[in-house]
Amino acid sequence: MTIIENTVHIARPAKEVFEFVSDLRNERRWNPGLEAVEKLSEGAIGAGTRYRAKWKGFPEFVVECTGYDPPRTYDATNVGSAPLGVKSRFTVTPSGNGATLATSFTATPHGMMRLAFPVVLRSLRRQLDQNIREIKRVLEST
Repeated sequence: MTIIENTVHIARPAKEVFEFVSDLRNERRWNPGLEAVEKLSEGAIGAGTRYRAKWKGFPEFVVECTGYDPPRTYDATNVGSAPLGVKSRFTVTPSGNGATLATSFTATPHGMMRLAFPVVLRSLRRQLDQNIREIKRVLEST
């Protein structure tokens, strides 16, 4: 298990930052590795909301919101037999003229992924750093 953390200040209201990052459908705007995403659950986003998602290099799987405390924290995890188990947490804190977004990704390799994980981890760290900077760019440009 490996934890990767990133933090960035975004010059937008905390509520807006939270609403953006807590809807997995927005991830296509900031993560070039996400090929497709579809909300499976009816109604408003909250604990239990599920999405079907496909990232480059990985099979399609389901992501479930496991914690939802607006406008502060959003937690999600992939469900089922993905080669890389990922638990994510987005924490939004009002700060100065906007909000601080802190992300935490816990990655756990399964099966054959354990062998490739050191290489995947280097790439994942770079991608997560780029992703949080892209969230900032997207939100501050609107």
